[in-house]
Amino acid sequence: DDPRLRVARAIEIINKTSGDGLFSRNDLMLLETLTRAAGLAVHNIRLAERIVERERERHELELAAEIQRDLLPPGAAREFPVHGINIPARAVSGDFYDIILLADGRIWFSVGDVSGKGMNAALLMAKTSSPIMMMKISL
Repeated sequence: DDPRLRVARAIEIINKTSGDGLFSRNDLMLLETLTRAAGLAVHNIRLAERIVERERERHELELAAEIQRDLLPPGAAREFPVHGINIPARAVSGDFYDIILLADGRIWFSVGDVSGKGMNAALLMAKTSSPIMMMKISL
């Protein structure tokens, strides 16, 4: 539904109260110009709202990706020759892994995958992986 048509309909219901009550050619041209300007303004506002929303989503994904990167171990664990990498389908996912060398020489792997993608999945995985991170710090 074109917003210019809605504005045009609103303007069309205005009654002229002077003279014979009919719109002159100049009146109609003025109303048409106002209608187009108002419709264009509405259209531009909606475009601006979409741009702001997309920028907010982009920023949210950047933050979630940073959170996720901080949760994952470095690419190369120095104590042993095991490496991992996380390549999300989108900018962010709910994937998690960690590799921990235990005091007795055993290696503990933890892997997690939250359903869904994006900020919600990354935050849920951050919460879920917190006990593992705390255990790793205490070892």
